[in-house]
Amino acid sequence: MATNAFKSIQQQLGPHVIPKVAHDEQDRRKCQEGSRDEVIGLIMDWATEENAAPILWLHGPAGSGKSTIALTVCSRLASEDHARAPHQQLAASWFFSRNANRTTTLGFFATIAYQLALSQSFLRDDMATTLDNNPKFFDKTHDIQLAKLILDQIRPLAESLHHPLIVVIDALDECTEDDAENLVEVLVNAFQDNQHLPIRFILTSR
Repeated sequence: MATNAFKSIQQQLGPHVIPKVAHDEQDRRKCQEGSRDEVIGLIMDWATEENAAPILWLHGPAGSGKSTIALTVCSRLASEDHARAPHQQLAASWFFSRNANRTTTLGFFATIAYQLALSQSFLRDDMATTLDNNPKFFDKTHDIQLAKLILDQIRPLAESLHHPLIVVIDALDECTEDDAENLVEVLVNAFQDNQHLPIRFILTSR
């Protein structure tokens, strides 16, 4: 059933998915072993800490290594050797880039939902059903897409997930100003009533 569900998800989300945004599609390098250990350790602790804030914002000047840290955190959260959670803790990732012309949020939540289904197979059946019942999701506002495609998929599992799923959004400052402000507003507003859902977001920016 999970295979058929994913095929349905691919058919419906596929046309709206933006390529080359995920952490494992980036040309940048991860942190060298032993570098940035303190910051990375703090982020990894936050990723499993009970009752931590649902949004973590890593900021710093250009060239301070934020994207490198984000790549390293993604890699560790996605690793099979990451022993802090029984499931892959990395749900999805999106790396904005002016150089690669990835500067808008077009297709953002469709892409995050697709990556979520790809990384968390136990969500596929319910997500496929949601998409089958609501084929025009992609005409809806970002707050509705976030709620229906992501938060509502995780809500039934709030008591069973041992550690929260993590979404990493890198280089928000390389997104157009209006889109970046809207994305932050949508995320902050969504978590006003969903602080205890087992999903968290890491944002990096200047």
